[in-house]
Amino acid sequence: MTINLDITGLKNKIEIKQLKIFPVILYGLSKFVNKYKDFRMDLNKDGELGYYDEINPIFTVFEEAQEQFYQVWTKYDDDFEVFYQNYLLDMKNYQQQEIKSSKLLLEKNVFNVSCVPWVSFTGFNLNLAKGYDYYLPNASVKPLNLFMGI
Repeated sequence: MTINLDITGLKNKIEIKQLKIFPVILYGLSKFVNKYKDFRMDLNKDGELGYYDEINPIFTVFEEAQEQFYQVWTKYDDDFEVFYQNYLLDMKNYQQQEIKSSKLLLEKNVFNVSCVPWVSFTGFNLNLAKGYDYYLPNASVKPLNLFMGI
Protein backbone atom coordinates (compact mmCIF):
# COMPACT_ATOMS: atom_id res chain seq x y z
CA MET A 1 0.00 0.00 0.00
CA THR A 2 1.28 3.46 -0.80
CA ILE A 3 -0.20 6.80 0.14
CA ASN A 4 0.57 10.45 -0.51
CA LEU A 5 0.57 12.32 2.76
CA ASP A 6 0.64 16.08 3.20
CA ILE A 7 2.90 16.85 6.14
CA THR A 8 3.06 20.61 5.76
CA GLY A 9 1.94 21.14 9.36
CA LEU A 10 4.48 18.65 10.65
CA LYS A 11 7.22 20.26 8.56
CA ASN A 12 6.45 23.64 10.10
CA LYS A 13 6.65 22.22 13.64
CA ILE A 14 9.93 20.47 12.81
CA GLU A 15 11.41 23.74 11.57
CA ILE A 16 10.23 25.67 14.64
CA LYS A 17 11.68 23.06 17.00
CA GLN A 18 14.84 22.75 14.86
CA LEU A 19 14.59 18.97 14.62
CA LYS A 20 15.94 16.64 11.95
CA ILE A 21 13.26 15.38 9.54
CA PHE A 22 14.37 11.74 9.20
CA PRO A 23 14.20 10.76 12.90
CA VAL A 24 10.82 12.48 13.21
CA ILE A 25 9.46 10.44 10.28
CA LEU A 26 11.20 7.33 11.66
CA TYR A 27 9.48 7.84 15.01
CA GLY A 28 6.07 8.25 13.36
CA LEU A 29 6.52 5.07 11.33
CA SER A 30 7.78 3.18 14.38
CA LYS A 31 4.90 4.36 16.55
CA PHE A 32 2.39 3.30 13.88
CA VAL A 33 3.99 -0.11 13.31
CA ASN A 34 4.22 -0.83 17.04
CA LYS A 35 0.58 0.16 17.57
CA TYR A 36 -0.70 -2.81 15.53
CA LYS A 37 0.03 -6.38 16.56
CA ASP A 38 -0.16 -7.67 12.99
CA PHE A 39 2.80 -5.48 11.98
CA ARG A 40 4.90 -7.16 14.69
CA MET A 41 4.29 -10.68 13.36
CA ASP A 42 7.16 -13.04 12.57
CA LEU A 43 8.25 -16.66 12.76
CA ASN A 44 10.38 -17.90 15.62
CA LYS A 45 13.38 -20.21 15.16
CA ASP A 46 11.02 -23.23 15.14
CA GLY A 47 8.87 -21.75 12.37
CA GLU A 48 5.99 -20.93 14.69
CA LEU A 49 4.02 -17.74 14.11
CA GLY A 50 4.15 -15.18 16.89
CA TYR A 51 4.40 -11.47 17.69
CA TYR A 52 7.14 -9.26 19.02
CA ASP A 53 6.27 -7.00 21.92
CA GLU A 54 7.88 -4.20 19.91
CA ILE A 55 9.99 -3.78 16.80
CA ASN A 56 12.69 -1.28 15.98
CA PRO A 57 13.39 0.58 12.73
CA ILE A 58 16.48 -0.43 10.74
CA PHE A 59 17.81 1.84 8.02
CA THR A 60 20.96 2.53 6.04
CA VAL A 61 23.59 5.18 6.66
CA PHE A 62 25.95 6.27 3.91
CA GLU A 63 29.57 6.60 4.97
CA GLU A 64 31.18 8.99 2.48
CA ALA A 65 34.86 8.24 3.03
CA GLN A 66 34.43 4.55 2.19
CA GLU A 67 31.45 5.13 -0.11
CA GLN A 68 29.51 2.33 1.56
CA PHE A 69 26.12 1.90 3.19
CA TYR A 70 25.79 0.43 6.66
CA GLN A 71 22.69 -0.79 8.39
CA VAL A 72 21.84 0.87 11.67
CA TRP A 73 18.84 0.31 13.89
CA THR A 74 17.52 2.54 16.61
CA LYS A 75 15.80 1.28 19.75
CA TYR A 76 12.12 2.22 19.62
CA ASP A 77 10.67 4.09 22.56
CA ASP A 78 7.10 5.38 22.74
CA ASP A 79 8.45 8.63 24.22
CA PHE A 80 9.50 10.84 21.28
CA GLU A 81 12.32 12.58 23.16
CA VAL A 82 13.87 9.26 24.22
CA PHE A 83 13.58 7.86 20.68
CA TYR A 84 15.04 11.04 19.14
CA GLN A 85 18.02 10.94 21.52
CA ASN A 86 18.51 7.20 20.77
CA TYR A 87 18.65 8.08 17.06
CA LEU A 88 21.11 10.96 17.58
CA LEU A 89 23.39 8.74 19.64
CA ASP A 90 23.29 6.02 16.97
CA MET A 91 24.19 8.58 14.31
CA LYS A 92 27.04 9.90 16.42
CA ASN A 93 28.39 6.38 16.92
CA TYR A 94 27.74 4.91 13.47
CA GLN A 95 28.09 7.77 11.01
CA GLN A 96 31.77 8.36 11.67
CA GLN A 97 34.56 7.69 9.21
CA GLU A 98 35.78 4.99 11.58
CA ILE A 99 32.77 2.79 10.75
CA LYS A 100 33.95 -0.66 9.86
CA SER A 101 30.71 -2.58 10.30
CA SER A 102 27.02 -2.13 10.95
CA LYS A 103 25.48 -1.80 14.38
CA LEU A 104 25.20 -5.30 15.78
CA LEU A 105 21.69 -6.65 15.36
CA LEU A 106 20.89 -8.48 18.60
CA GLU A 107 17.38 -9.62 17.69
CA LYS A 108 15.25 -9.98 14.57
CA ASN A 109 12.61 -7.55 15.81
CA VAL A 110 13.28 -4.86 13.21
CA PHE A 111 11.47 -3.45 10.21
CA ASN A 112 13.20 -1.88 7.22
CA VAL A 113 12.86 1.82 6.42
CA SER A 114 14.16 3.48 3.26
CA CYS A 115 14.09 7.19 2.59
CA VAL A 116 14.58 7.97 -1.08
CA PRO A 117 13.97 11.69 -1.68
CA TRP A 118 15.19 11.71 -5.29
CA VAL A 119 12.63 9.26 -6.71
CA SER A 120 8.88 9.31 -7.03
CA PHE A 121 6.71 6.24 -6.71
CA THR A 122 3.06 5.35 -6.35
CA GLY A 123 3.54 1.65 -5.77
CA PHE A 124 5.91 -0.62 -3.90
CA ASN A 125 6.61 -4.29 -4.46
CA LEU A 126 9.04 -6.26 -2.31
CA ASN A 127 10.49 -9.16 -4.31
CA LEU A 128 12.28 -11.59 -2.01
CA ALA A 129 13.56 -14.90 -3.30
CA LYS A 130 11.57 -17.49 -1.36
CA GLY A 131 10.29 -14.73 0.91
CA TYR A 132 7.09 -16.54 1.82
CA ASP A 133 7.96 -16.42 5.51
CA TYR A 134 8.73 -12.68 5.60
CA TYR A 135 6.03 -10.98 7.66
CA LEU A 136 7.56 -7.74 8.96
CA PRO A 137 6.58 -4.44 7.32
CA ASN A 138 8.82 -2.33 5.10
CA ALA A 139 8.49 1.43 4.95
CA SER A 140 9.74 3.39 1.97
CA VAL A 141 9.46 7.12 2.32
CA LYS A 142 9.61 9.63 -0.51
CA PRO A 143 9.70 12.99 1.23
CA LEU A 144 8.09 15.76 -0.73
CA ASN A 145 10.20 18.72 -1.78
CA LEU A 146 9.17 20.40 1.45
CA PHE A 147 11.62 18.13 3.27
CA MET A 148 14.60 19.27 1.29
CA GLY A 149 17.05 21.38 3.23
CA ILE A 150 15.91 20.23 6.66
